[in-house]
Amino acid sequence: MVPSLVSKAVRAAPTVSAAMMGKSSGGLTAADIAQLVLLPRGGNLDEVAAFDMALAKTRLEGLGYSTVAALLMNAALRLFSSTPSNPLPAPPAEAGAERARAVRFNNRLRIAFALCISLCVSLGSYSTIVYALMTIYCKTALGKGLVAEYVNFFEGTHRFRTAGFFSFVGTVFMFKLSWVLSLLLNHEEDEAGVRWWIILPAVVVMLVGAVHNAEIMSLARGLIFQVH
Repeated sequence: MVPSLVSKAVRAAPTVSAAMMGKSSGGLTAADIAQLVLLPRGGNLDEVAAFDMALAKTRLEGLGYSTVAALLMNAALRLFSSTPSNPLPAPPAEAGAERARAVRFNNRLRIAFALCISLCVSLGSYSTIVYALMTIYCKTALGKGLVAEYVNFFEGTHRFRTAGFFSFVGTVFMFKLSWVLSLLLNHEEDEAGVRWWIILPAVVVMLVGAVHNAEIMSLARGLIFQVH
């Protein structure tokens, strides 16, 4: 690593010196500054000139799933800490069959809630790390003027971006389901049927939102991602 860096610096030194000497009287232009910065780093000026850096940066800004996934993970962990999740003990025989069925049902809800939180955090962490690494390495390549390497890296990681996107969608779905289960568990001692009325508005909004989200992603798949 060190010898290669030294050899690059040695090869770039004549170019840098000539550019500085030639422009000492009239001042450096933007192209000269780009040459001074990129050549020692291995950048190709012809590639940079033909490459739209603004579009590349905008494309990277579109990989903002990691921020939302991280926020959802934080919210899921807070939800887990504020929701009763330990299994209920079996009621005594004199409590009756109806009470025993209610305890078994609430324990199943607890298991489902813990599973949803576990999947939400796991999927969210995968999506966060994948898109964070993508952004870091892509910006590093662009900053060093390695346009061809940036393009190859971006295209070569397509399957990881796809997996990260589906992990992000799974994170959102698991968080919504966890929220509904949390409402049920936090109101398990209410009168019969009350907690189902409590979750009804949330379920309706979730279903409508799921339909709208699917339509938006379908439009994006047909109009944006099919083009490239």
